[in-house]
Amino acid sequence: PDAGEPTPTLPPDAGGPTPTLPPDAGGPTPTVPPDGADAPPPDADDPPDGDAPNRAWWIALIALLALALIAAAVLWVRARLRASDPLRLSAAAPSAEQAAMILYRAILTLLAQAGQAPLSGETPGAFARRVAAQPANPDFVAFADAVALLSYGRVAMGKQALAQGRRAYAAFLHGLKRGERLRFALTRVFRGLGDFSAIP
Repeated sequence: PDAGEPTPTLPPDAGGPTPTLPPDAGGPTPTVPPDGADAPPPDADDPPDGDAPNRAWWIALIALLALALIAAAVLWVRARLRASDPLRLSAAAPSAEQAAMILYRAILTLLAQAGQAPLSGETPGAFARRVAAQPANPDFVAFADAVALLSYGRVAMGKQALAQGRRAYAAFLHGLKRGERLRFALTRVFRGLGDFSAIP
């Protein structure tokens, strides 16, 4: 430049105002509320921390109640089976005649589970001979004859006949199939052995 001409200077605002950008060009800067006053609510699907122990306590209580009910049912079934045990009942009977009727009724109830029952008008001896062949149970024939004499002829029941009745019952019980044995047990639990005062 010529030494005789002054050097031009640009004014400070010759190019216009200088733009300024906000601190965050993408949007306003979020502010954190004090002490989390405006914090978002918890998710509705997330249970409060105190619900987990309460739920575990209820589950444990329900499990204990279920176990108590099962134990009570088992004890009740055992008591019913014990109360309807023909061998026990006959041994505790006040007389040989009553013991014989208990055993005979028990045998009839047992045989009913296998589809065997006295026919109309059939005597105890005739019924015993018909069902004692398969499987062989000669004690039942002798015992049924003694029961018939007791019921129709008023002949006293002897100890030997009672022993034959117990053996006949045990043999029939041993010969029951699994399903028949289960039905006999259920019959004893819910209905007992039946009427001891008379025979069919």
